[in-house]
Amino acid sequence: ERGLAEAPSLAAAEARLRQARAGVSASRANLLPALSATANYVHADLPGNAFGGGATGFYAAGFDARWEADLWGGKRREVEQRAAEAGIAAARLADAQVALSAEIARSYLALQARLASIALVDEREGHEGRLETLAAQRLAGGTGTRQQVALLRQRRARTAIERAALVAEADALRDALATLVGKQPGALDGLARAVIPLPPASVAVGDPAALLMRRPDVIAAERQLAAASA
Repeated sequence: ERGLAEAPSLAAAEARLRQARAGVSASRANLLPALSATANYVHADLPGNAFGGGATGFYAAGFDARWEADLWGGKRREVEQRAAEAGIAAARLADAQVALSAEIARSYLALQARLASIALVDEREGHEGRLETLAAQRLAGGTGTRQQVALLRQRRARTAIERAALVAEADALRDALATLVGKQPGALDGLARAVIPLPPASVAVGDPAALLMRRPDVIAAERQLAAASA
């Protein structure tokens, strides 16, 4: 919800939608008569031998109406084209919302997978630490070898490197999520591990034709055809 409300990519799509809808309104206005009115007033102080002399006022008012008959349907077609373009903008906005929602979900699931992996690595590192301690105790008691201690120490070092890589990936995914929801990188550093709800066993898609007509990319393609036809 935060991503859909605040992401800058959607702001651009919404701006295109508003622009397209404004174009529809402007095209419809061209179908209406154009009205205009004028008014003038002139004050003149005439000489004594002209029109009886003295101050005189002249008034003029006019009204005009102009309307171009759409005999060939060009203006109506223009309205259809603008309406189709508004439909394209709306479909692209919906498509951007779907893509953004999917990317947020994918990034969040990837982050939770990294956090779960870090928890497992921490558990494994604890076991390896205890094994290394036991090997060192056996070495001190004369029942172990230095090679066993060295191998366990190397294993712990590799585990630490693996953990550092997972932590770096988790930090990068947090920053990606922050960008997707319109915030600065680092704003979601406190996002911790959570339980992911399982998806439903099956999803009812209904009639395939109705499913296609719900897809924003299909709707945009159909509106593009309508605009080109108009």
